[in-house]
Amino acid sequence: MANVVATFLLKTIGGDLEALSRDTLGEFCRRSRLGGIVPLKIGLQRGHLVNDPALIRHVLLDNFANYDKRTPAFDAVRVVLGEGLLTSGGSFWKRQRRIAQPAFSGESVKRFGPSGRRPLAAARR
Repeated sequence: MANVVATFLLKTIGGDLEALSRDTLGEFCRRSRLGGIVPLKIGLQRGHLVNDPALIRHVLLDNFANYDKRTPAFDAVRVVLGEGLLTSGGSFWKRQRRIAQPAFSGESVKRFGPSGRRPLAAARR
């Protein structure tokens, strides 16, 4: 009986959680083909998957101050990951970003190339 209730809740309240929990990377890759901004529903929280490079730049670089990370969803992620580049904001985030920035330079990213492409290629199938 408990399994039936859990399945019902996952399918009705969970929104996209069931598909994301089965194959997170594959599901994000599939959804990325749906457009530049794809709505997501995880539990009672709503969010967006941003796929378009210009929109990603808008969110992460040009207008980062407009996107507050003090939300219930980020609070939940923060419990697991701690206060870091992904979950922090404000001056702490700026400091973390400056520290991490050399790892994302053109040459550094090229070195990740082959190892990063294999999992993505597998997830796209």
